[in-house]
Amino acid sequence: MDIAEIKEAQKALDHAVQANSPIHFKKVLELLEKLRVGVVATASLLRETKLGISVGKLRTHAEKEVQELAKSLVKKWKNDVSASKGGPAFVHTPGTTPSNTISSTKPTVSTSNCVSTKPCSNSSTSNPNTSSKERDAKGDRIDCQLTKDKTRDQCILLVYNALSSDSFSPSDQILKRARTIEETVLKNLKNQVDGEYRKKMRSLYLNLKDKKNPSLRHAVVSGEISASRLTTMTPAEMASEERKEANKKLEEANMFNTLGAKEDKAVTDMFLCGKCKHRKVSYYQLQTRSADEPMTTFCECVHCGGSSAKYTALLSFLFFLKV
Repeated sequence: MDIAEIKEAQKALDHAVQANSPIHFKKVLELLEKLRVGVVATASLLRETKLGISVGKLRTHAEKEVQELAKSLVKKWKNDVSASKGGPAFVHTPGTTPSNTISSTKPTVSTSNCVSTKPCSNSSTSNPNTSSKERDAKGDRIDCQLTKDKTRDQCILLVYNALSSDSFSPSDQILKRARTIEETVLKNLKNQVDGEYRKKMRSLYLNLKDKKNPSLRHAVVSGEISASRLTTMTPAEMASEERKEANKKLEEANMFNTLGAKEDKAVTDMFLCGKCKHRKVSYYQLQTRSADEPMTTFCECVHCGGSSAKYTALLSFLFFLKV
């Protein structure tokens, strides 16, 4: 497939996903299969078409069949980019081929925490058969000396590693997002690099790194979620759709259990509701005070919902019987 055909297929894919109907569901599967067969991915191709973002979002689709196909497609494209020489995310030593084994040359080991900006023969970056290895700052040859503060530099690189782990976006775009996030956190904390700063950056890193939440990473890298918005989101807001659904079910189950623990209410026509004048009133009694005191009667009108609470039996009776 050429660029025009790929862009046309991508446009049709986005339209089918937004339609969200059984007919379009089949269309999504057909288009994903077409892209799997017809596209040999390179870093430049994915940057130009932003195809990786469109397909990457489908890994959290409601339909499991779409999820699996999207995951296999992303994995295939990672292998394609790894095998290509033009991809900035997976760089190998010039002159090697995808079938080369690890170089026998002794790797140069750096004693600093910085990422070397010079090509080296280290097997972690030069070996092209690293499709299972996640993309990170070291593989992208990102210079770690970004600020004059070592702690800030390390936090920026952590955020970069989280955002780039399954992204096909250019390294400079991801680095810009990472730096903006760190600067926003620092500004919110009044430029104090302290324990609160480290805690916030660690929380953001763990949420962005979550393998089950690729949609959050793609939204941040693409700019759909701004740095100012991300830094104020709660862990619940940053959670994946799967986690949100699980939390919702857990909340509903807890609510059901709570409601199930309530005392049974009896309904009688002995009381007259002073609000709507109906005589259908539910009530139940609890011993809320000492044993030598009378029980407290809780009454509620079935018709209008008018209620009295924490009254003794006599006071509750007088409250409703306003005749």
